[in-house]
Amino acid sequence: MATRVVQPEQELALRDQGEVPAVMEEMSFPQLRARMDKIKDTINSILTPEIDFGIVPGTSRIVDGVEQAKPSLFKSGAEKIAALFLFDAEFEISIAAKPAARGDVMYVAGCLFRAAGFMTLVLYALNRKFFLNEKGAFAESRQFAIKPARFHDTVAKILGNIGHIPAELSASVEGFQSIALEMRAVAES
Repeated sequence: MATRVVQPEQELALRDQGEVPAVMEEMSFPQLRARMDKIKDTINSILTPEIDFGIVPGTSRIVDGVEQAKPSLFKSGAEKIAALFLFDAEFEISIAAKPAARGDVMYVAGCLFRAAGFMTLVLYALNRKFFLNEKGAFAESRQFAIKPARFHDTVAKILGNIGHIPAELSASVEGFQSIALEMRAVAES
């Protein structure tokens, strides 16, 4: 079976059709910047100013003679972002099941890693915190008030020992399915 290379701009259309690309081509910095702009555009297209996000009165300050206001994510915006990233997490977990049964360690590890990242973004949204960088985000989110009780320990335990045979990999996927259900319950409460 030949590996199909997919351009970054084709990936979303393939995902919408239920096809997941096998390999993505390396991206240059301008391509990466364009992809990040598409993500921002997607988020901006689902968020409405003054309904989903805005400026909290009294949070402006003057810096070097320029007024800077602190933006805030409102509850409705947090719910929309959480729903978007929770869908992505559940998708990554669902596509890991068959490769787990085949013993495909690398594929399963990638899916579960991405799912953990998406669920961490859900925590940022639910706690109305701004996500700046993935480095340290998982550790920082341990301090959040809104989160599933077992999330961090379960994710760390599974990713720290994902397994290498089908039964172990399948158990790791099942563990992530369980934590995703808990995340959904928290997001919908």
